[in-house]
Amino acid sequence: MKSASEIHIGKELYLILDKLRIMEHALTYGRKEIDDAMVGAITGMTSELRSQLAAVIEAYTEREIKRVDERFSSSSGGASDRSSHPTPE
Repeated sequence: MKSASEIHIGKELYLILDKLRIMEHALTYGRKEIDDAMVGAITGMTSELRSQLAAVIEAYTEREIKRVDERFSSSSGGASDRSSHPTPE
């Protein structure tokens, strides 16, 4: 059975991840604000908890990058179709 502190840490990480998703959505659609409550929550964390959060964010980011790459590959026919979307030089 998990201790009360482990449950609290789990809830805190979940809330921060939820805020990260909200921030990601806000940044995607042009709102470039950082939530003060989130900054305060991260600042108040122990270094161990910040390390855990960093690992979770890294895993989430890698998963999202892979998802977008796979979606691009399957929808555009892979690298051969990238020429139809030239990048500015």
